[in-house]
This record gives sequence, structure tokens and C-alpha cells, in this order.
Amino acid sequence: MSKRSQVLKQSLSSTLTLYYPIAEETICCETTPGGNVVMIQETVFACGGFAIGIVTPHHIFDATSSIVFLKTWATMVREGVAIPPDFNSSFLFPQNPKFPNDVMSSIIPSQVFGRDGNFVFRRFVFEGSAVSNLKSKAASSGVRNPTRVEVVLAFLFRCVMSALKAKYGAQKSVLMSTSVNLRSRAMPPLPKTSVGCLVLLVPVLIGEETDLCSFVGRVRESVSTINGDFLKSLQGAEGMQRFLEFATETRETYSKALSDGAEFMVFNSWCNAGMYNVDFGWGKPIWFPSIPTAVRGSVIGLLDARMDNGIEAWMSLEEEIMYAVEHDEELLSLASVNPSPLGIDSLMKSNL
Repeated sequence: MSKRSQVLKQSLSSTLTLYYPIAEETICCETTPGGNVVMIQETVFACGGFAIGIVTPHHIFDATSSIVFLKTWATMVREGVAIPPDFNSSFLFPQNPKFPNDVMSSIIPSQVFGRDGNFVFRRFVFEGSAVSNLKSKAASSGVRNPTRVEVVLAFLFRCVMSALKAKYGAQKSVLMSTSVNLRSRAMPPLPKTSVGCLVLLVPVLIGEETDLCSFVGRVRESVSTINGDFLKSLQGAEGMQRFLEFATETRETYSKALSDGAEFMVFNSWCNAGMYNVDFGWGKPIWFPSIPTAVRGSVIGLLDARMDNGIEAWMSLEEEIMYAVEHDEELLSLASVNPSPLGIDSLMKSNL
């Protein structure tokens, strides 16, 4: 075992004492009652570089929790001590054995991992200048304070809607399921180091309103329902009943839209999570891939690019739809398709 591997292993042991709910490593692919809940692997390359892979069940860790865990581990490697994670959300939303496990599970997995058809994956990288260009266009069209995520998502969504219209001869509705991070929406906000699955799924139904301003407004309207008052209603003696009502309403929205023929799409964003600040002491990451590609459904996932405030868009679409999207002239003028993450020019710039 190399010295680096020894350091990683020893620091991991110290980190896991802070993350006592997931202590010990595991070789199982499924989480069972009483079982371990994390898999970590170090892969060493002939060039001297290495990769760290981590797998955790989503009902234990959300994306933010995974990043917090990696940052804590990296700090432990560099400094020997680290700030403990915050588990107080378990007191705000305590575990309840009466809570049914399948409130939403019957809908989402079947639409992401079990769709019929041939789905293909592509990665589109928007440099910072292209994202700034999209933000300027959004602001001029009436969008107040557009974010990087909003404008890139809106642009990609327009490409998808155009491809769907070309395939079916008419504009189809799309039901987009988006994950909402609860940390910043609680009152007061939860610490950024809060650990757990602190996300909720929110449906956004898009009809013929495909212009950027209408799209962003629709998404903001849907997400705004997850606010401090709503989260406070999920706490206390009536919390479980309120959440079951929310889950039932959400499930009915999904079911009705799908039965009416709407296309289904999942959207996630890991942007602004600080992924490229996870430094174990041997330099910041060259690349941080973090969205599964082996899906049979329509998915858009956004991540920070390594430099220049850019964004990587990871997309899974039905083959015919993807063909139209990846040949969209405006998209090709703004983004690179599957560029190598090991670009020499980029690496040289990042080390300056």
C-alpha cells in the first residue's frame, strides 16, 4: 500500500468517527436494515493520479451531504482535525416508523430507470463566457436576477421542447421533476454542513410556454412553494400528516400529467456545492463527475465546470430526441459536446 493510500485510509477512519451513522466500509450494493451504508474506493493510475469514488444511498445522503463528507475527509487529511457534520435535522424531522416507504417511490424510479426505448447520454460543457451570454439574454427578456443554473436549464429545455415538437408534429407538455434543497429554505436556514436527505421533489408542468422568461417564471413559482412556512408545518405532532398530504398531492400531479401524455424529465443541480474545493492535499480535483449515465429515462443534471464559472450539463434522452438536441446549431455555438476533462490547456490554466 502506498503512503498516500495509507494516509487516506487512516484519515477516513478518523472522519467516520464524526459520521458515526455510516461508520465502517461496505461491500454490499443494497442497503438493508442494520447494514452499512457507504462504499468508497481509491483507484490509482499509472500516471500517478488517483480517483476517489463514493456511493451512498440517496435516502441517507443527498448531494450536499456527499460533498460535506468529502470536504470533511479532505480537511482531516490536510490538518488532522475537521469540523463535525450537523445532524440536527434528525431532530427537526424525526424518523417515524409509521411513515410509509413507498409514498413516491412507485413513480420516479420507473420513469428514470425503467423506460422503454433507447436512451443515450451526452455531456455538454458551457464555458463561463457562454453562461454570461445566456444570463445577459435572460435579463434583457425580463428575467430578474437570472442565475447560471436557470439560464442553462432554460436553454437546454428549449432544445428538448423543439426536438419533441419535431418528432411528434405538435408541442407536447413536459413534466419536469426538480429536487429542492431544504437547507437554505428553512427558517432559520439549516447549516450548510447539515447531513441527511434534505431534498424534496417538486413537479413543474411546462406546456407551450417555451420562451425563456415564461420557463424561468414557471420554475420559480413551483419551487417557491417549498418555503419556511411549509417546512415548519412538517415539524411537530402534525408534521407527518402534513407531509403525507404533500406527498399524495405531488404523486397525483405526477400521475395525472403522465396519464395525459406528458413527457417526463428529471432535473438536478449540483452547482455551487464547492465540488472543486475538495482538496486532499495533492491539489484540487481535475474532474468531478457525479451523475449516473446508466439510466433509461430523460434526465438533465448540471454541475460546476472546473474553471471560469462554467457549467457541465449531463443529459440522458431518447436517442431520436438527443440526435436533434446535439445537432442544434445554437447549442453547438455555446457548448462543447463531450470534451475531454483532461484538456491540457485547461489544466495549465488551472495551475496558474
